[in-house]
Amino acid sequence: MNASFLTLSRYARKVYEKLESAVCAQYDLTLMEMDILLFLANNPEYVTAQDIVEYRMLTKSHVSTSVDHLLKKGLLIKASNQKRNIPLTLTSRGMEAVEDGRKMQAAFQEILIMGFDETEAEELYNFHKRIEENLLHAYEQWR
Repeated sequence: MNASFLTLSRYARKVYEKLESAVCAQYDLTLMEMDILLFLANNPEYVTAQDIVEYRMLTKSHVSTSVDHLLKKGLLIKASNQKRNIPLTLTSRGMEAVEDGRKMQAAFQEILIMGFDETEAEELYNFHKRIEENLLHAYEQWR
């Protein structure tokens, strides 16, 4: 396998983090806190910290700490005071951060497809989906 293929995801993550850092600074958030807000907003079917851990493949302790900070900052609220599987909801201030985060994600997507025509961008998307499916299948086998 060509090493450049493996470094592609590293470069993508670095560029994404650079863009995301500007939004995080505006709202005094960590990268993980912004990722959690965006995950909840972009995936309304997943609403608990456990969902975040499972689908974003993040450590439970980091998610717990970040959710606690987001609650204290008034960007999230809990549906109840129970300890487990509590639905999390974005506040209006949380949605403001999400809107800026979504603009950042759109800018990142524009960087990814820069120089591609519409057909090429669609092909790239289809290849990406196939690679994602292959990796998900492999991951599920080893889980």
